[in-house]
Amino acid sequence: MKQNHILQLDAKNAFTYQLPINPMIDLVDQYLFEAKLLNDYDCLLITEFVDQELLYRHRQAILHFLNSQKIVIFCGQLFRDFIPGATLFMPKAIKAHQDYNLYITPESEIFKSVKVDELNYRRGVAGFNARGYHRPAETAEIQLTFKSGEVVTYIDRTTTPGTILMHAGRNLFGYQGENKSTDQISQNTLAWVNQEILKLKGGLK
Repeated sequence: MKQNHILQLDAKNAFTYQLPINPMIDLVDQYLFEAKLLNDYDCLLITEFVDQELLYRHRQAILHFLNSQKIVIFCGQLFRDFIPGATLFMPKAIKAHQDYNLYITPESEIFKSVKVDELNYRRGVAGFNARGYHRPAETAEIQLTFKSGEVVTYIDRTTTPGTILMHAGRNLFGYQGENKSTDQISQNTLAWVNQEILKLKGGLK
């Protein structure tokens, strides 16, 4: 078994190949995906360009993976119902670019040490990191919201025996190489995955 490894479904999108190779992540062509592939991994990473119709057809395999106390990370705009407990993406209603401003919860593991101003704007563009939200489960652990309260990122440890990390934005492992505090997001997410694996396997309280 690939210890602590993450399986990322590769959408063959140009943005994917701009990212540095992470030795903890194995890229597999999304159209070669089959349920038995999940046997060798503790975490499934689904990013914003993956074919959701394909994943909907594999929703039972994803449910089985979570029921086996594994991790699913979804980044993007969910429009097909293949993640247990997750609601479909809702676009953020805006009247001015400030409506895209984000708020990091004090207990956030994913966004700790990140300066919110550097998250709100990228090269002067607002809304780059998130333009909508998913309604969380009642027991979800909130990581990131819009200033107006809609939830952008949350962790769900109760809907299934596994753990779901939902993020209504870009790939959490894609924040790299900009020499800003947002570079910390990739590192935080990887550290969180490793800690969560230990918890799910009973090795960490």
